[in-house]
Amino acid sequence: SEPFNPSWLTGARIVHLDTAAETDLRAVIDAARGIGARVVFSLGERTDDDAIQLLGLADYVLTDYERASLLTEQHNPSQAAYALSLRTAAPVIVTEGADGCHFANGRERDLSMFIFRFF
Repeated sequence: SEPFNPSWLTGARIVHLDTAAETDLRAVIDAARGIGARVVFSLGERTDDDAIQLLGLADYVLTDYERASLLTEQHNPSQAAYALSLRTAAPVIVTEGADGCHFANGRERDLSMFIFRFF
């Protein structure tokens, strides 16, 4: 694959990354921060410790309930979101398809979780 070129982010306000990307994700994150863009990470197939550490650099982490449950050993989507937010130190959105999603921000002393349903 082609090496990352920071000019690709010119004008971006949000940069959406996947942990499975085959590029220097730290360079992309640094470039995004340099232009004031928000970083959203999708938890891809990589779930090793290095990938989890990268998630902590995100403004938001996005994953499905199955993957969050595997990583956290929590069998409730809200609890999985909270546990993953504590582990990554980033706000986490755990999706459940047509049943909506769960949001957890482990940085806050009072946990706020919301379920959004789209009909």
